[in-house]
Amino acid sequence: MFKIDFSNPAIIKLCLLCDGVRIAPSVLKEIGILYAEDRFRYHRVSKIPMGFKYVPSELILPKDIVSAVYIEEKSPWLIKKNQKGEVRLFYKDKEICPTSFTKRPNFYDKKLSNNTLCKQTAVMYGNYVLGIFIMGWCYFPAKNVGCKFCSIGSNWSKQGLGTQNLKFVTPQIAQEAVATALSTDKKRIKYIMYSSGSFPDNNKGFQIQTDVVRAVKKEIQNFSIPQHFTIMPPDTFSLMKDIKDAGLTTIAFDIEVFDKDTFGELCPGKEKYYGYDKFIDALEYAISIFGWGNVHCGYVAGLEKLEMMFKGFHSLGKKGIVSDANIFHPDPQSGFENKPRPSKEYVFEMVKEQAKTYKKYKFVSIFPIGGRRGSLDTEVYKGYFN
Repeated sequence: MFKIDFSNPAIIKLCLLCDGVRIAPSVLKEIGILYAEDRFRYHRVSKIPMGFKYVPSELILPKDIVSAVYIEEKSPWLIKKNQKGEVRLFYKDKEICPTSFTKRPNFYDKKLSNNTLCKQTAVMYGNYVLGIFIMGWCYFPAKNVGCKFCSIGSNWSKQGLGTQNLKFVTPQIAQEAVATALSTDKKRIKYIMYSSGSFPDNNKGFQIQTDVVRAVKKEIQNFSIPQHFTIMPPDTFSLMKDIKDAGLTTIAFDIEVFDKDTFGELCPGKEKYYGYDKFIDALEYAISIFGWGNVHCGYVAGLEKLEMMFKGFHSLGKKGIVSDANIFHPDPQSGFENKPRPSKEYVFEMVKEQAKTYKKYKFVSIFPIGGRRGSLDTEVYKGYFN
């Protein structure tokens, strides 16, 4: 039986990922000035309320916990200012805890040599992760076989929020963006995260992205900054060594669901142009390159039965592969925009099992400090659900 523990900020995050949140106009008007605006490269998670330009990038809870912001008009959770003018999170009119949003970085409006703004290439995910989305276009929706829960295709329409961002980031611009970010916000940047849409040629796309990692490594070689990449695996597995040698610390291949039949149904492009069995083979090969606990497999929690997810957690875990889980969110204009979010009970049971695998196999989350906004992996690693 799930019960909200208001003293546990990870439980509050779990609730926000399932229930969404409302934000008072007096707080929303400060987004883009004091706080970072949401600059998703590849999908949208909230409709922008009428009369406002932006929604927040992330919500910061006590204990430095980072949460995604999913705006829902009927959510029992509300962010507003109390009588003292302090931004607080409320639940059904009860004040729960102080909260804030990701502080807007100093580098966002700096110009790069290609006459674009740095924020069109690099963004802060939470307080500590510098994110670069190398290609904001994906081959799968272009071929009408996009993942059903993803909105990357619609996000590059004329109404898409991502149209201001670069559609393709070259190694030179990536390196320059990182240098610019470090020049103004060095103390904040503890990790670099890459992601990208799929390429028509898996090997060529992997090599192009390896060049970006290599270029950025030149800029951070005097800093201890791990680099993580969520990427489509190559057809030629030996190319993984190249990206490791280029400076990548951890790598993730997202299979989305562990059930093979569900994978084919929900991810027709990944099935057609790569295949479920090859994904598993790629994950297992990556262990030989990156080592135990440095290879991650991403799921979307809420798209299959818990028993199947648990089977995946342990089946991959005993091979040294870490299972991560983003909580499903119905993106506007995606194929699943009307699908309900998973229940809090579902997610709570999932993270308890995930915690068992982390403990059993001695896994560490991708970003031990801060964490990812749409998942509870860091909170699992820190013991909030033991």
